[in-house]
Amino acid sequence: MAKYDKMVKKNQETNKAKEQMALKAIQQMLRNGTPVSVLELTKRTNLSKSLFYKNPRVRAELKAAEEAQKGDSRINARSQAINKAMQLEMTRLKNKNDALKEEITKLKEKLDRKEEAEKVMKEVRYESLF
Repeated sequence: MAKYDKMVKKNQETNKAKEQMALKAIQQMLRNGTPVSVLELTKRTNLSKSLFYKNPRVRAELKAAEEAQKGDSRINARSQAINKAMQLEMTRLKNKNDALKEEITKLKEKLDRKEEAEKVMKEVRYESLF
């Protein structure tokens, strides 16, 4: 039983350390004005996503941080700037896509004309043999 008790104690210590690391990361993101999200937290801490959802203390802190940031103008301004940049990039890519579609259509027409010309040339050669 002594080994089992040591193992349980070690797991509890490890879990407590992970919890503290997660809570510290959440607080740090709040201080820096960085949007708090599970994805960003997993990247920063190398902890599993499940910790942020299953640990009640971490989940409560995460929810509180997300609520606190809803009214934060720095976060909203940053989100709006990112959204605007993404919209501009999407418009640019749509225009490029349209231009490429038009180029494909022109090239297909050119290829069709070339194939038709080759067909006519074959017929002319064939007829000239007789």
